[in-house]
Amino acid sequence: MLRRGLAELVLASWLFLGQAPAQASETLAEDAIRKLATDNTITGRYMFGGWFSEYHAPDGRVLGNNGWQENQDACWTTKSDAICYSYGEQTARQTYCFTVEQQGDSLLLRNLSNGSLNAIAKVEPSNPRHHSDSGKSWNCEDRLSRSNGAVPAPARWSRPTAAGGKPS
Repeated sequence: MLRRGLAELVLASWLFLGQAPAQASETLAEDAIRKLATDNTITGRYMFGGWFSEYHAPDGRVLGNNGWQENQDACWTTKSDAICYSYGEQTARQTYCFTVEQQGDSLLLRNLSNGSLNAIAKVEPSNPRHHSDSGKSWNCEDRLSRSNGAVPAPARWSRPTAAGGKPS
């Protein structure tokens, strides 16, 4: 039974990746990650089985579903050759960072802290799934990476905004 489950996992991985796992991968640098993610949707499957699809808005917001729920008050940035996601209000915010390896058309997202494979994903140009903030806008002021790689402290993250884009 275990052997069959493993074979199914390998087959599903091959189908999702579109290639055999032996293909070489390239670990992307910060600028390449930023270029790949900005104004595009990253859709994939976590290694434990859940699916996610997130549009990476140029203003630093992450729209879509992170695998557990629709994103609200979610931001992205790049830092030290990784992509980082922060979810939730500032007082309870959780941040997760991943290195990005490109293998053909697929991305391997590895936990920055320990290198374990977290997800396999693909980039979809623009926002083909029409992810939106569902009228619950928020602001990720100053969250996009700068050329020097600096990342603002969480205290600088903006709170959700009221109508018209003004901080609430």
